[in-house]
Amino acid sequence: MNKYKIIIILCLLFLVANLSAEENSLVPLPIGETISFEVHYLGMNVSIGSITVADTIEVNGRLAYKLITNASTTSIYGAIYHLHNQYISYSDIKHGYTLSYHKIIDETDWKGITEVYYYQALGVATYDDSVEVEILPNTHDFFGWLYHLRRLDFEENDILSFNLDIEGRPWQADVQVGELQTISIKDTTYSAFPLTCTFQKKYEGHPWMSTCDAISGNAFNENKKIIMWFSEDLPHLPLKAEFDATISKVIGTMVDYSKGESIEDKEQVLEEVEDSEQGIGENEPSLISN
Repeated sequence: MNKYKIIIILCLLFLVANLSAEENSLVPLPIGETISFEVHYLGMNVSIGSITVADTIEVNGRLAYKLITNASTTSIYGAIYHLHNQYISYSDIKHGYTLSYHKIIDETDWKGITEVYYYQALGVATYDDSVEVEILPNTHDFFGWLYHLRRLDFEENDILSFNLDIEGRPWQADVQVGELQTISIKDTTYSAFPLTCTFQKKYEGHPWMSTCDAISGNAFNENKKIIMWFSEDLPHLPLKAEFDATISKVIGTMVDYSKGESIEDKEQVLEEVEDSEQGIGENEPSLISN
C-alpha cells in the first residue's frame, strides 16, 4: 500500500511541476512592438496587416496586454472585396488566456462592432452585454491565441492543444511543432519552427452567432490546416503562414518589424502581476443577468 501511495504522490508532484513550468514558460512581450504583413493569393498582394503590442491595461482586476491587429485589402483587391478590420485582444499577462476581445468590422457585406468579455473562472463569455455563451477552460480568441503561441517556450516535436472561442463557438486548436528550419524573409535568415495547426469544433455553440467576419470565417474549418513559421528566439516572431484555399495557397509573410521598448525583466513583470492580483479570487466579478 505504501508503495502505491508513493507512486501517487510522485505522479501528483510531477503534474504540479509541469503545471508550474507551463505557467512560468510565458515570456513577456515588448510594449510598442509592431509587426507588418502582406498576404498573397494567386500571385497578388491582396491584403496588408499589422499586429501591435500596444500597452498593458487592467481588465476586470487583472493585468493584460492590449494587442491590436489591423487588416485591410489592398487597393487592387479591394475593388473585388472591401475589408478594413481591427481586432483588439486583452490577454492575461500571467496566464495568457483572453480577458476581453473587441472587433470593428468594415467589410463589403458586413459592418459592425462586437465586444466580448470572458469570465474564465465561471466558464462563460458575454457578447455585446446581451448574449451569454459557454466557453472551455483557458479560452483564447484567435488573435490572442497567436500572441500566446509567441510567448511559449516550445521545442521540436511538441504537441500542444488550446481552447478557442470563435463567434460564440468553442474550438480546439492542435499544434504540432516541427523540426527547426532555416527560412529567409526580406533578405534576413531565421531559424524557425514550423507549426502545423488543425482545428475541430467542440460543439455548435450559441445559435445567435451565425455571422463571421471574413478572417474568422475562413481561418476555421475542420478540414483546413494552417502552417505557421515562428522564429526560434523568444518571443517568437510570426514569420510566415500559409493554408490552402479554393484555387491556390494563401500565403502571409512578415515584411517589417519594429522592436518597441525593451522587454522588462520577467521577474519584475510577474511581481507587478502578483501586486495587481492582491484581493482577487473570491472577489472576481460575477455576471449579472439582465
